[in-house]
Amino acid sequence: MKNIDGLWVLIAITLLASCGPSPEAVATMTASAWTPTPEPTPTATPMPFDLEVSLAGEGGEPVHFAAYVSAPENKNVMPDENGKVEFLNLPGPEMEVSVTAQGYQPHTETISLERGMNQKTLTLALDPAQINPATACAPGQKVLYIEDFEDGFVGDWDGNPNRPMWDFVDEEGRGKVLTFNGIEEGGWGTIMDEEITYSNILWKMDLKGGDTHFQFHMNDEGQGYFVIFQPGREGIVLIHDETGAQRGYNEMEWTDAAISYFDGSLEFWINNELYIALDDPNPIPEGRIGFVTHSQGAPFSMDNLIICELTKPYAPPAAEEVVDE
Repeated sequence: MKNIDGLWVLIAITLLASCGPSPEAVATMTASAWTPTPEPTPTATPMPFDLEVSLAGEGGEPVHFAAYVSAPENKNVMPDENGKVEFLNLPGPEMEVSVTAQGYQPHTETISLERGMNQKTLTLALDPAQINPATACAPGQKVLYIEDFEDGFVGDWDGNPNRPMWDFVDEEGRGKVLTFNGIEEGGWGTIMDEEITYSNILWKMDLKGGDTHFQFHMNDEGQGYFVIFQPGREGIVLIHDETGAQRGYNEMEWTDAAISYFDGSLEFWINNELYIALDDPNPIPEGRIGFVTHSQGAPFSMDNLIICELTKPYAPPAAEEVVDE
């Protein structure tokens, strides 16, 4: 009887085994149980709105000197030497861009944007009342500073404690000029001290009146050259330490003046003619722009200040020949 019972147990086990999954099926089920669930495909991030602005004059020349480009959340961005400036991750799809630049009229334009990098050239119109940086200095000369006073602003000069000594005046045929009303006798006032270092330099300006003292090409010890312009009295004086040169001058009206320094040679030009010169035996090899004034008498005015870096001795522009027809 026990043998019969054992036989039935063996038959039952065999039947149960034959009804279950095959080894191959078991392996497949095991593998599927360990397969990770696929991650959902992320939504693609849209490309941002980017913009490259190029500034150009009406003749196609790049505009960059004293130029500022403003857009929403981007104020007064200066372009590179090619007149280009980039704005990235803009809100789009439209943006208003405003430009101010020395020698050109203000420009504002709304630009339509597509996703990705957009390129736009803004053409600026010349302002005849301002000095154009493209022609301010001779070819090959670097423009260091321009101030024609037409915007009623003179850089960092407002930080000087002697600010009440000068003001802007509208003069017929010239626009705005800067007029110095003098300070107390014996007083000095540094009006401009740009941290621009150079080796050789040219100042060009229009002057009217008298009592004008310039100090420029100053080194870190405060040493520099003085040019005294006092029509009707001392005239024009060039000074460095114990070395000096002087010549009388009486003109009180607007004068086209230029002061050049090149490798120790200091020259004062009037209306494109060399008027007085000084060769310094102990020249200052490197200096900074500094403007100092001292007045004990009549006020004087200044207009159209241009400062250029020289790579060779200064020579004024040749006079244009007049041809009678």
